[in-house]
Amino acid sequence: MSDKKTIGLTPAGEKAMEELMAQDCFKDMIDAAKFAMSIAIREGDVPSPTEGANTIWNVGSFDSDGQIRQILPVLFSGCEHPYRAAESLIDQGLARVLHALNGGEFTPDWFFPSKSEEHTSELQSPCNLVCRLLLEKK
Repeated sequence: MSDKKTIGLTPAGEKAMEELMAQDCFKDMIDAAKFAMSIAIREGDVPSPTEGANTIWNVGSFDSDGQIRQILPVLFSGCEHPYRAAESLIDQGLARVLHALNGGEFTPDWFFPSKSEEHTSELQSPCNLVCRLLLEKK
């Protein structure tokens, strides 16, 4: 099985994306998808097979500099198909964000919890550093 040339969203992911974009928090859907992927990584989700995804982006527009292709195998050992992994993580992250939106948790505190000592060391973990880099990348 080869890696994907396109990245898509499942019907549930499309619904979550619509609701997220309606919040006017992101310039475009790619930024929102990368945010969702970062949330999934931060929360400890792991890539899994995604079925029924409709094509939204080609990998060249989604990951023009190849950083996602490079970083996902570092975060998930054995990840041979980073774009398949990205599609799965985006879908999982969108589900988490939709849950936060519907539960009224979609606030800065949800994204940036209070900084205890434990949290500060957690922010320095390789996974969280990557999530922050993905969010800051422009």
